[in-house]
Amino acid sequence: MVRSSVRGPLVLLAIGLLLPACRCGSRPAEETAGHPHDGTSGTTSPDAPNPTGGAVESDAVLEATDDAWPGGDLVSPEVLAEFVARGTVDAWYGVYLTGRKVGWAHVELGRAAAGEPGGFVARLELRIVQEGLLPGLRSESVIRSEDFYGTDPPFPLVESRDRQETPAGTVERRTTATPEGLVLRQTVQGRAAPERPCPPTAETALAAVGAFGLDAARLRPGMTMVVPAFDDDDARDETDTVTVVSVEREVVAGIETPVATLRVLHEGDLQPFLLRVAGNTTLEASMGTGIVLRLEDRDRARSDLSALGPLDLRIPVDRPLGRPADIGELRLIVGVPAGFAIPSGPQQQVAPRDDGRFDVLLRSVPGPEATVEERARNLRPTPEVDSDAPAVVALAREITAGAAGDRDRADRIVAWVYDNIDKNLSTNLGTASQVLERKVGDCTEHALLVAALARAAGLPARQVSGLIYVGDELGFFGWHAWTQIVLDGRWVAVDASWNEPIADAAHLLLGIEDSTDWLTVIDSITISAPSPVTSN
Repeated sequence: MVRSSVRGPLVLLAIGLLLPACRCGSRPAEETAGHPHDGTSGTTSPDAPNPTGGAVESDAVLEATDDAWPGGDLVSPEVLAEFVARGTVDAWYGVYLTGRKVGWAHVELGRAAAGEPGGFVARLELRIVQEGLLPGLRSESVIRSEDFYGTDPPFPLVESRDRQETPAGTVERRTTATPEGLVLRQTVQGRAAPERPCPPTAETALAAVGAFGLDAARLRPGMTMVVPAFDDDDARDETDTVTVVSVEREVVAGIETPVATLRVLHEGDLQPFLLRVAGNTTLEASMGTGIVLRLEDRDRARSDLSALGPLDLRIPVDRPLGRPADIGELRLIVGVPAGFAIPSGPQQQVAPRDDGRFDVLLRSVPGPEATVEERARNLRPTPEVDSDAPAVVALAREITAGAAGDRDRADRIVAWVYDNIDKNLSTNLGTASQVLERKVGDCTEHALLVAALARAAGLPARQVSGLIYVGDELGFFGWHAWTQIVLDGRWVAVDASWNEPIADAAHLLLGIEDSTDWLTVIDSITISAPSPVTSN
């Protein structure tokens, strides 16, 4: 799971890394304990039945008294207790996007240091290199995460600490367990936001141990577990469902050993992640067809990095489509990997073709009806969409004063964001209030601020993502984020980046709210336009 407010490709890379190792959840990856490689990092060999090393001093053993044990038949209470008592991990991963290394990750599991909360800790550091707007200009985005768990079964989450560093600034979050529930504290550039109470969590150290507690030799296809982990963006627990797909004997580091393939699906995502596990080690994690995390020694993981750039997220189209703002209806043939579902609704009608691709009719009309649960969830402030921040509340009140109705309120918000936020493609701000303070950003910042202002004005709103046609001069569909607002009971797409109170029909919706897992298959998406474009 990813609790950092990283968006776009970074969130997916982080999700991949955090899957079983540090969070077992959302949004992205995998980790491992001991591993065979040509370097050393203090881990066990792939054929070792259990990891060993420094640990919490506890001989306690959990008891599985009913079917509620989240480890299922994959990680028993005894294995979890053994790992918390004696397990250590120090693993490095190269992060690859479509074959190019764009970053690295370092995962550590083991005993908490003196003065730290709890007794068992999972640490992650993830670095991604990004291209700047000028040739040769690069920057790094860094995610650091620490999750602390208790010393006694069932080893509950005690505290989590997350820090996101980008060229735009630093966002830190600390979530602490109390008898009443969780308390989330956030600082943006050193300035603290009001404390946010959250419901209790069922998360335990199982979310951190994940694949490290698995011995591939004893796994069988069909074995499964469902692991809860707290998501501080949604302020609730979400689950990862881990299923054994296959177990085969392979040669790893010159030794024949069982290698298991695991399928991990995060709650709300469409695309699963695949892990290859040998012994207690995750050798590789793949997310769709584009992102791979590969176990490497420290020096190899940190070397030979390329930069992640905007051009990595574009899909060519076979003919000119015209000026996007003039497109009122657009028919496309879209190819996606098997198992990936393109969202369908009144504004985006999807039908399967005999060749495995999909006919997609895009229209500039209101979308599906908003459910009661969707309306309630998308009115609440979150650490990222901090619609309760005083500056956001005050601006929403100012912008919408005297508005004739919901449609007028939404139009005013879109126009204000378009007029007042400078366009900068290299920005990556973590909260709506940070966007408002800096008054700069790319499409994600525009979508984020619109969502926060709309919620502050009493309009349910959510961020969405997908591909947008950028015009005939460039001739491709590129990564984009925009906003949906509930008007007259339906989700209506608006795009403040392009000053569109009703988004044009050149928007191909692929991810709703924080579901950006479609980016893991972006290199396999194809788009063609079979018929003339209908203009507004």
